Amino acid sequence: MAWWLNGHFTNIRKDFLTLGKEIIEKLEYHEKHDDLRFHSMSNEIWELKLRNAAIRGIVLNNPPANPLQKELKEHFEEES
Repeated sequence: MAWWLNGHFTNIRKDFLTLGKEIIEKLEYHEKHDDLRFHSMSNEIWELKLRNAAIRGIVLNNPPANPLQKELKEHFEEES
């Protein structure tokens, strides 16, 4: 009986360690891809800030040619 229990617990331990290894591999995979996604989002945010700054500079440094540009200029001047 003890021999059987020893073998049974050995199998359970082996399965448990295999499961733990699989969980760690999945977590590392997702962590790596999350890092890539967050890096990509950071780049996209930087590009949006740069684009908005360029638009803001163009609007504020040029006289408005139509009502929309006038409204935008007033809006940006209020924010400053």
